Amino acid sequence: MNDYYITEELESEAWTAMTDESLRAILLHAASKKVSDIFFQTDCHVKIKKDNRVYAISRTPLSEFACKRAINILAGNDDAYISIMQGKPKNFSYRFKTKLQGGKRVQIIFRVNAIRDEPGVCISMRYNPSEIASLKDIGKTPEDPIYKNMFPRKGLVLVTGPTDSGKTTLLYACLREAIVDPERSFVLNTYESPIEGNLKLVARKNNVTNKLISQSEVPLATPTFNDGLDESLRRNSDIILTGEIRTSEEVKAVVNGVGKMGRLILGTLHTTTISNCVNRMTTSIDGSEGEKRAMSYDLIEGLHMVVAQALLETTDGKRVAVSEYLVFTNKIKARLHKVGMENYSSELKKIMVEKGNTIVDDAKMKLQEGRISQYEFDKFVETSGY
Repeated sequence: MNDYYITEELESEAWTAMTDESLRAILLHAASKKVSDIFFQTDCHVKIKKDNRVYAISRTPLSEFACKRAINILAGNDDAYISIMQGKPKNFSYRFKTKLQGGKRVQIIFRVNAIRDEPGVCISMRYNPSEIASLKDIGKTPEDPIYKNMFPRKGLVLVTGPTDSGKTTLLYACLREAIVDPERSFVLNTYESPIEGNLKLVARKNNVTNKLISQSEVPLATPTFNDGLDESLRRNSDIILTGEIRTSEEVKAVVNGVGKMGRLILGTLHTTTISNCVNRMTTSIDGSEGEKRAMSYDLIEGLHMVVAQALLETTDGKRVAVSEYLVFTNKIKARLHKVGMENYSSELKKIMVEKGNTIVDDAKMKLQEGRISQYEFDKFVETSGY
């Protein structure tokens, strides 16, 4: 049964005259339901996505007027709707502060994508919860091998997975644990688009004084992730968190950053397995054959760990993470150098199968535990890459 509807009073108010207050009330309602996304679409019901299922939260479709008002409010620009209708999609973050029952003041943050969608626009908003999950919240402990290998003195650590697979949640949970660990002392710089959570607040709440945490939003603080990495050369950073690595320039930037700075860089990619992750990075490198081989060699030398993760639906309608990880030891690096960059992907797949540590092995364990159904397991295996 869908119990996620906004009140009829709020719906009537918003549909008649969408204001900052009514829009924020709808967003706050969605946040209170712990959704992953909320969607505003012309002539359609307002919908949310929770545990990978879609639900309507309005009883009537959103009018063109209300949808137009919504995007102009979110963008802070009365011409935003016109610009989108001219074929210019918009991507930005929207945030506001509000007071919860009991007087607690919190910041609500959404990542916004708005694009023309006949006969109007479709606004997709990803919710960034203000509370950062702990390792316990995501079913891990400080003894988990993924956490224990997340923070080497230097190197490249990548977390990969499809959209909405918990990549940032995992990274943030590990960073949260590292921040509250009294034995660790470091300077952390993040370059995000948008900033996914307030890591400085974690330090303040836990009276942490032996860390320096700086979070910069791209492009407000620095034009690109690459520029952020260049800035970190001057900031004596110990840990650098960058956004999703997509382009050849970004691959080169993180690989060169590890080599130049001798520091730890954390990043994410959209691929499904460890072998696919490395293959995506090597094939995206531009340049001559010699340049590609040199950069691919440096990539393998710089890699410390890759984690691949996905979220599967559980038998009780929730979601559970399945993952695989590989620490790039000197032995594994030598094995990859021996086969050459053309064979990195196939060799990594062999390594993971040999170890019995693939993401499919983890899913099989969840199946045997009764946490996921046979149907969910079979559907996942079909697209797993193994």
